[in-house]
Amino acid sequence: MFLPLTAATLSGILAAAFLGAFGADPHGPAQGPSAAQSRPHPDLLAACEGAFDLAFAPDGARKGTSRCQLGIGGLWLLEQVQAEFGGKAYEGRGTTSYDPARNRYVSVWVDSMSPRPLVTEGTYNQATKTLTLAGDMATPDGTVARAVLVTVFRDAGARTFAFKVVRPDGRETELFRIEYQRRTR
Repeated sequence: MFLPLTAATLSGILAAAFLGAFGADPHGPAQGPSAAQSRPHPDLLAACEGAFDLAFAPDGARKGTSRCQLGIGGLWLLEQVQAEFGGKAYEGRGTTSYDPARNRYVSVWVDSMSPRPLVTEGTYNQATKTLTLAGDMATPDGTVARAVLVTVFRDAGARTFAFKVVRPDGRETELFRIEYQRRTR
């Protein structure tokens, strides 16, 4: 007698077969360094945890909130943003981690303004306390533009995020900037 396979059962079987083919333990990684210890800047993502008030530059009139927490085994920073753009509610979610195989930070952002994710990767400059990520994004006219996301960590409770695009002539243009300030309440 054959039992019907559910998607979850089939996914589990395929994952176990895949992991087994590469000698990995399907029940989890062996004991070793923590997720944070495997990153070159172990406190970078943890410093982003918490609740933040957002002010959008240049005028600061647009405001929002961000909640960030480490999750998924401490490997990923999970962010949820709520704000208002042009009188409409905006919601965005992002995930950021460090990929030790590529020696780069990686991020995926999805939001209520686009059905397509923004996938970026980049590096952290410890001297300038700057995380720079870049990736291709879809534009409203159907073309692709290079997005550059720059986060400068000012102190434990504040950071500045700038969203830039690379124009066809190679110049970067800042589309908007967000000031993050950790909530004290």
